[in-house]
Amino acid sequence: MLKRKINIQQILYVKVGHPLEINNIAGIGDKISFKSGVKGVVEKIYENSVIVSVTENTTDLEFEGDKTVVGHKNYEII
Repeated sequence: MLKRKINIQQILYVKVGHPLEINNIAGIGDKISFKSGVKGVVEKIYENSVIVSVTENTTDLEFEGDKTVVGHKNYEII
């Protein structure tokens, strides 16, 4: 049996007839990457998204106040 340590920032979703899925949710202070070239630090967590302070941007995108909202399914924790 494979044992896996789960931290508090991971959420379990269980659906009848579907295997158990573990989705990683970033925590405050975590560094994330999104939009193929944007990196930032999580400042606040919501149910479906996080507010991010942009620290690195190698794209043509501009972020007012260097902050943006990113959906949980649209980033990777780095």
